Amino acid sequence: GSAAAAARRRGNGGASPAPAAYRANGGAEGSRTPDLLNAIQALSQLSYGPIRGKAGAAARRNLRADRPGGRPGTIARQAPPARPALNKGSGAKESSGGIEPPPDAAKWAGGGARPCPPPGTALDWLPPPPPENPMPNAPSGPAVPDLEALADPVRAIARRAGAAILPFYRTDLEIDRKDDRSPVTAADHAADAVIVPALEALTPDIPVVSEERAASHRTDGAGAGPFWLVDPLDGTREFIARRDEFTVNIALIAGRRPVFGVLGIPVKDVVYAGYATGEGTGAASRQAGVGPAEPVAVREAPAAGIVVAASRSHDNWDELDDFLDGENVARRIIAGSALKFALVAEGSADLYPRLGPTMEWDTAAGQAIVEAAGGSVRMLDGGPLAYGKAGWRNAGFVVRGRPA
Repeated sequence: GSAAAAARRRGNGGASPAPAAYRANGGAEGSRTPDLLNAIQALSQLSYGPIRGKAGAAARRNLRADRPGGRPGTIARQAPPARPALNKGSGAKESSGGIEPPPDAAKWAGGGARPCPPPGTALDWLPPPPPENPMPNAPSGPAVPDLEALADPVRAIARRAGAAILPFYRTDLEIDRKDDRSPVTAADHAADAVIVPALEALTPDIPVVSEERAASHRTDGAGAGPFWLVDPLDGTREFIARRDEFTVNIALIAGRRPVFGVLGIPVKDVVYAGYATGEGTGAASRQAGVGPAEPVAVREAPAAGIVVAASRSHDNWDELDDFLDGENVARRIIAGSALKFALVAEGSADLYPRLGPTMEWDTAAGQAIVEAAGGSVRMLDGGPLAYGKAGWRNAGFVVRGRPA
């Protein structure tokens, strides 16, 4: 009776002995099946809550053994589940090979609202999901504006920034240091205060990343863009040393490359501009004062030897000599800032190797102008110099005009 069963359970720690069939099939003597039963019951309560009422009683009966003797704590064998009933009106039908897709499945695959398929319906007739990012370097966000139409207004912005810088030139300046120990002056901030609001007014939907605005330096970069990338005063060291080789750099990045750039030389009142006109083509110009913008282009390397532009403040000269070993070098031009890009773009220099690190805002405008003029900017390993990187830092690169 029930009392005897309870006594047997108490004698075995509250668990019923495993059936002989279980032991015969590899279970160890004394194994207990309530562990499995308890686990199933615990899972059912975690997922759905306890089963109560008549349904609960039926479920508990089904969990108990239907084997001879009806021992509690064993799991009843259950028949395989029946095939799901078809949903009337769905259009799906049974065949010897299973459930076929509804006759209008092709219409669903073409787009629009898709009804929920009936249980058990094969789903291989649905279109595959699109790739996560079919064009990882494609511009995202706002559309890229008409680049040719940007040239005149952005030239004017660069000139206004230069006009804001010049009152500080050749005066005694207080020099601050940024976190990376690079110098910054009131002239940098004055140029930034001109450029950023002007670009925001010109293209309200396109964000502006400026060297002098730390809040714009998202730690993950700005991605494929489009976004403006600005160095309000490139060559602050040259500016402090009262050399005329500092520039104003403004670039538009799209698809992780600079597609538009303006580079102003405030002391000379000269502005270079360049923009892509198609895949691998562009237009570059140089404008002096209020005169017309004259086209510029890289030159073919002279047979008598190339002119190399080198950085005044940063390059390791021994490393540069090693890099140039084997090149037919006629002479070198030593200059600061992004001015070296302009020298290559207009054909005054043929090669500019930069072997140390730079920041993206140092190079973007110059790269856009060189490429628009027919030259190239590549990393030392030959790969592209990409933009919107985490940290905004560039490795070494090489700027070239047209090979001989």
